[in-house]
Amino acid sequence: MTKKLFTFWIPLSLVIAVLMWSLFSIGEALVGDGGRESCFVNLSHIYNGLDRHDREHGHLPPVFHSDDNSKPLYSWRVAMLPHLGRGDLMSEIQPNLPWNDEAHSVLRNTRIRNFHCRYDPGTQTDTSYVAIVGDNTLFPTKNTKTDNLATRKLSEGASNTILVAEVANSSINWMEPRDISLEDASLPINSKKGQSISSTHPPATSKARGACTLFADGRFVFLNEKTDPKILRTLLEIDSPDKPKEKYISP
Repeated sequence: MTKKLFTFWIPLSLVIAVLMWSLFSIGEALVGDGGRESCFVNLSHIYNGLDRHDREHGHLPPVFHSDDNSKPLYSWRVAMLPHLGRGDLMSEIQPNLPWNDEAHSVLRNTRIRNFHCRYDPGTQTDTSYVAIVGDNTLFPTKNTKTDNLATRKLSEGASNTILVAEVANSSINWMEPRDISLEDASLPINSKKGQSISSTHPPATSKARGACTLFADGRFVFLNEKTDPKILRTLLEIDSPDKPKEKYISP
């Protein structure tokens, strides 16, 4: 009996050891990349939503939905719900009421998984991903459909134009019609001077801290803190004579 048990436990212990090693390797990989992979997954869903809107309507969604008096009501992120598997929530939208109206209380307090980075210590219903708003960006200040471009019209510039960026502790509810300005986004990555592109990802094994960005061609780029703010500015603008000619790779 003892011999049989011994014979049984040897292969079982090997199986357990292999499983533990596999789990350790996965965990090490996730930490090794600074947790970026989970953000890239979120950004891929956001890109698919923006791309589908682009193809169906001929332009990106306005950065916010407004009333007849041009008062901002709620964010472009609301238009992403059907593409994030949350189309069931669209029926709860009161199109003529602002995001912070009591009628939207349940909705704005609903966590949308793909809008929040798992490393972001901010409120779970706050967004970790924002548009860059300003003249010469993909989300222009005027916020009219005719001003919003289709990413396909950027041709070669799409590979070096940031569409959405990560911001930690944004204090922006996912429904709120608020993102960050071109000026703030042009600050050094993880700047303490304003609401810059930033994250609280643990440092990767071989790279500095930084933040995740989504480019207009669907490419994900982790921009580390060594990124030159002058180059960053060119990546945020649609047209810039100083924009890199080749696909930008963070130092």
